[in-house]
Amino acid sequence: MILRWLPILAPAVLALLVSVLFNRSQFSNPVVVLRMDLSVFIFIFGVILSVFAGIGLLINDWVERRHIQSLLEAAQERRRFLSRLDHELKNPLTAILAAMANLRSAESNQARESSIQSVETQMRRMRTLV
Repeated sequence: MILRWLPILAPAVLALLVSVLFNRSQFSNPVVVLRMDLSVFIFIFGVILSVFAGIGLLINDWVERRHIQSLLEAAQERRRFLSRLDHELKNPLTAILAAMANLRSAESNQARESSIQSVETQMRRMRTLV
């Protein structure tokens, strides 16, 4: 994380070095005020560039976090959907299997009809799901 912020400080550090060089130089020009103003301008410009680069990095981090969060939410919603689908498909199948077991062991026609009716009801339910 710190390595990502080092390039952002580069314009400010470079501007500081250039402004120090302007102030330390031994120009024979008697206009010291111009040299001082130029070095201050360069330093302020470097700091402003660093601030804008920092803001850009913060915005980029925020966008990345939002993207990762949306991917995690989509994966969670997918798991929830598959869990519900699994539940909705297993319920009719369990009822059908129970009715088939009852059909095998049923001795009266009424019990068989009830089991057949249960199987038909669950099959219709599955057909509406799929």
